[in-house]
This record gives sequence, C-alpha cells and structure tokens, in this order.
Amino acid sequence: MRQHCDSRRFPKCPGVSSDGQNCLYDFDEWALTCLFGAGSERLQRFSRDILDRAIDSLGTVVRCPNPECICVVCTEPDAGSQRQRWECACGWPAWCTRCRQPYHYHVDCADVQGLLGRWLHWVSHDRIAYHQDSMLAEAYDSQRRSLQEALTRHRELQHDEEWKVENCRECPSCGRVVQRTEGCAAMVCGEDAHGGNHQSGCGLRFNWHTARSYRAVPESRPLPRLDAAEVRVRGAGLRHAFCRCELCGVQIVGPRFRCIHCPDYNLCDACDRLGDREARKERIDGHSEHHVFEILFKADYDLQTGPLANGAAVMLADQSEQHGVEGVIVQLICQDVYQVRLTLDQSIRDLHRSALHAKIGDTGSDVERHVHEQLEAKEIAQREHRLQRLRAIKESEDFCSVM
Repeated sequence: MRQHCDSRRFPKCPGVSSDGQNCLYDFDEWALTCLFGAGSERLQRFSRDILDRAIDSLGTVVRCPNPECICVVCTEPDAGSQRQRWECACGWPAWCTRCRQPYHYHVDCADVQGLLGRWLHWVSHDRIAYHQDSMLAEAYDSQRRSLQEALTRHRELQHDEEWKVENCRECPSCGRVVQRTEGCAAMVCGEDAHGGNHQSGCGLRFNWHTARSYRAVPESRPLPRLDAAEVRVRGAGLRHAFCRCELCGVQIVGPRFRCIHCPDYNLCDACDRLGDREARKERIDGHSEHHVFEILFKADYDLQTGPLANGAAVMLADQSEQHGVEGVIVQLICQDVYQVRLTLDQSIRDLHRSALHAKIGDTGSDVERHVHEQLEAKEIAQREHRLQRLRAIKESEDFCSVM
C-alpha cells in the first residue's frame, strides 16, 4: 500500500469490490499519516499538492518568476490580454502578470524584446556615433553586459515558448502546460497517466486531442533598428511640453529617452550620453542599468495642430504672395476658420487653420503656455459647437410645432 500511495500524486484505494467495481475512496492526510507517519516527506508532499490543487481551482494562476518563490497571483480567466503590475513578497522586482518579465508601463508585451534589442544596439554602437565621442565605449561596458544578459534570457524564454506551442497542450481545468511524451491520449494533469513523475497540477483526467494547444506568452514583434543619423534628423528641434529630464531638469528638446519599466522617467539626449558611470548612478538615484529605454520622436502635444486662441501670434503658410507674413488671431468664425489681422498692413483675412503656422517662443514656458491656450481654445470650440447644435435642435422643434 505504501508503494502504491508513493507512486501516485492523489492516491485512491486500489481495492475492487465483489461485484467488480473499483473503490472510489480518496486517501487523505489522516490515511497517509497512518501509512508513512506524521512529518514524513510523503505527507508533506501530499499537503503541498492539495494546496496547489486548491490554488489552481481559483482561476487563472500566474506564478512568481523567482524560481525560489512559491507565491502565485490569481487573475480573471478572461483577462488574458490584460496585464497587471505585481510586486511579490519575496522581493523580486515588479513583474508583468502576462509575460512574467520586468513590468513595462508604456509598451505591450510583444514589443519588449524588440525594444530591448534596439536599446542594446543603441548603447553598443549608435550612441557613440550620435554623440561622436569614443570615450563612451568604456563607460558603458557594464550597461551593455546587463542588457545583453537580459536579451539572452528573453530569447531563451521565447525559444521555450515556441517549443511548448509545438509540443504541449493546456489542461482544460487549470490551464497548466502538459507534455505528451509517449503512450495513448489519456492524460492526467500533474503526473504520468499510470502514476509517478509528480508535478504541480490539478489531477484532472482528459484526452490529449481534445485539449487546447498551448498559446505562447509573450509574443514577440521585431522592430526596425534605429541608427545615429535617423535619431539626429527625426529628433532635431522636437520640443516635448510638460516633459522634463530626470537628471538636468530642463524641458526635453530633441529625441526623448523614456524608460519602459518606470511610470514616468525620461532623459534628454545630453544626459543620455553621460560618460562617468559612477556619477551617472549617483544622479539617477539608483536607476537600474537593466532598464530599457524607448527613443521617442513624437511629442505628446502637436504644437501645430488644434484650435488657436484669440490673440495668438501666427504666420501665414498658404503659399500665397503673403506667405510668411505674421498676424494675430482675432476670432474663430466657424470650425477651423479664423479671422486674422495681418501685421504688415493691419488688413483682415479669413483663413483656414491649415494655412496658419503658430509662432511659439523658444523657452519651455512659452511652449507650455501655448499648449494651455490650445487646450482652452479646444474646450471653448467644443462648448460652442454643443450650443450651436442645441440651438439648431430647438429651432427645428419650434418649426415642427408651428407646422
């Protein structure tokens, strides 16, 4: 009986009644205590298996990526595409419940590996060319090695996921990954169909051919590489309103380096090139070298689109004889059409928004004031549009009542 119970994760009585029916009695902790003794290794393993089975029955379970941790996170079964940030009690860095990688705030799971490869290439090659400073090569050896290790781990994870897609199925009950090595299609979640090879699972018996194929997580999308020339051209003069560098504190002008693992952490191109690694660590206040940055060439606010406020300085950009002449917005006539007073002769013209180029000062406060004016003008325009619509509805109702 001990040999029988030791070879099965959740043992049942092997007895057969006089009418040929198998006994359905499930061994519990009391029965195993009688067989193996209190505090035995088999009893402890059985208790862990019971706990795992109870946890698996709660729904979709995601286990902590720390191999030495037994903690789990239960998520909604239908929330497979919704990722959450989780910090485990074991002290492992915050991770994503969807891909189990270090949590990424601003990008999808499928883009993490592509951004990691792009950032590693920037640190290893293009950063030096962009700043034209060969002294950076030695200063960033440590960061390059850290990123290379992270990329290697991510590639191993992707290779493992691809292998499981080809060779594994998911348990219909708990979603555990199940591999069929040989034999018939009868499967048991957590152990071999005929006993032995104990692993974590719910113990459900199912048919291999009817189970759902394993779905890879995370997927990986390749991203095009950036080079120094592209970064220099696309980022030239780009101003990011309300976005300041974490190191120098100035408004970012040019390419924006945004950490995907932090809620709001940005660097300007000047601070990205810091050569003294120890000074960089001190100024970043311990920001991890393993973190990946995304290089952005688009500002959160487009300074040359959207409504214009009364009194805003503009320049004509309609390719007419007066192209380049400055003016001031007088008022909004209708949607996207403005009355403009030209500075050259004080004449008044009605112009479409596409023919006007907003004149913005060079300082960060000028840019942010312009964005505030844009947002206020947009709110006023929307409010006016709603009033016009309500007036039109009221006039239509009055006309119908007269008829």
